[in-house]
Amino acid sequence: MTPSARAYYKRGQVAKLHEFLEIHRIYPRRLAVLAAKFKYKGWTFAISEKAIDYSLRLGQGISFRDLVKKLRAGEFNN
Repeated sequence: MTPSARAYYKRGQVAKLHEFLEIHRIYPRRLAVLAAKFKYKGWTFAISEKAIDYSLRLGQGISFRDLVKKLRAGEFNN
């Protein structure tokens, strides 16, 4: 794994995302989804439940397909 195969999300960035979602609380389901694109390797996703620092590495998180499956199954409910 190369050193660039990691994406960082600082607490402040994640907090802004959560604040944005709070503004849109009229919607019944809101998720803070973090996404990282790795050159030639594809995407990975993570659900942020708290405004903390996050680091996504290649092979961590979930794929887009798994994210959609879990959403349809109702696994992420606020």
